[in-house]
Amino acid sequence: MTRLGLLGTAPTMEQDFYRRRLERAGFTVLPPEPVDRTTVDQIIFDELTRHVFRPESRETYIRVMTDLHAAGAEAIVLGCTEIILLVGPDDVPGLPLLDSTTLHVEAIVQTAMSRG
Repeated sequence: MTRLGLLGTAPTMEQDFYRRRLERAGFTVLPPEPVDRTTVDQIIFDELTRHVFRPESRETYIRVMTDLHAAGAEAIVLGCTEIILLVGPDDVPGLPLLDSTTLHVEAIVQTAMSRG
């Protein structure tokens, strides 16, 4: 796996916090098209942060992830804590979702345990 789609807020998708670290590790980062970035960001702030989960928004996220998969993404980084509340690992068959919150906690536990 070397090509990762990236979903999150506009700054997450457009600035280099995730991108720089992932590229340094050898990954190619694929953000959504600009119009989809706006929609993804808008759904996060207007709905997900308010615990609103609309079926239309879920379908939009699935379409965006499917488009990223078609563009070569081998997995999708969910770079915002709320996204996993809207979509799940079975929504796009053959496309793993990498939930940043879960991965951060796993890394913290692993680091803490290795330090005794």
